[in-house]
Amino acid sequence: GETELCARLREVYGEGVWYVPDAEVAHKVYDYRTDPRWLAERAFWQGYSKRGMERFVPESAGEEGEFLGRLLFEYVPARLSRLARRPTREGAEQLVAIGLFTALVGFGYLYGIVKWR
Repeated sequence: GETELCARLREVYGEGVWYVPDAEVAHKVYDYRTDPRWLAERAFWQGYSKRGMERFVPESAGEEGEFLGRLLFEYVPARLSRLARRPTREGAEQLVAIGLFTALVGFGYLYGIVKWR
């Protein structure tokens, strides 16, 4: 829903939504949403949904692609650098999780391509 909203805001007002990394947001996270199996399924279907939005609301794709670029070429290298300087098990697990869930989003996206030819 928020991807479509952002695309429509851009269309109407000429600007998208701003990401503010220092913003503090209170968000209730239910216990079941911390289960790795639930997270894996959510990641896959998130990719599928991204493909659907790209197909049915084409102007929504730009921000998603930009985020993926930043993830791969800015955020992950920064985490790798931190992990190399101060190795921790938690840091390594987080990096593995980022890679796994990003891959699952990619597989869901590919499934969406096949589904919506």
